[in-house]
Amino acid sequence: MAYFIISLKNGDEVKITESEYKQLGGKSGLIFFPSIGQTINIDPSTIIRIYPENNTDKLLDRRNSKFGILHDGTPVMRYFGTWYLGDGTRIENPKTGIADRPEKMIDPTYYPEVARDCVPTREEYEKEYASLPREKRLEAILGVYNRPSLGKGGFKQLGDIIN
Repeated sequence: MAYFIISLKNGDEVKITESEYKQLGGKSGLIFFPSIGQTINIDPSTIIRIYPENNTDKLLDRRNSKFGILHDGTPVMRYFGTWYLGDGTRIENPKTGIADRPEKMIDPTYYPEVARDCVPTREEYEKEYASLPREKRLEAILGVYNRPSLGKGGFKQLGDIIN
């Protein structure tokens, strides 16, 4: 049986079954989850993400990694939450006078893995993606974050809830 993890903004995580996940489509408010025997307030403003449990290790590795490789083979590094070109070029920090800040920021418009913050680690890239053609490589990298369909309802857009 497949399980899904609901990550909440307060840091809690809730593990639910695939059938419970599919029943979430379009629902909000207090929802009872038989698999955990709890009622949880499902409010889009409190949920960070919902993802399959089998992708947990990859997600954590990618989130905690300081270095990675983009789908086109470009090495990158994360500096204070932003991805930069990992070629070693640095600019001077005006406060310290030391060249310690990366120079070239990666544009998330051209690199969806940067926009979704799912840049694979160097080891993961070499092991799983390096041998794939470029188009398939991007699809596979982003596939870690793909979610199964929620059926007809789906989730409501945040703008619809606010307005």
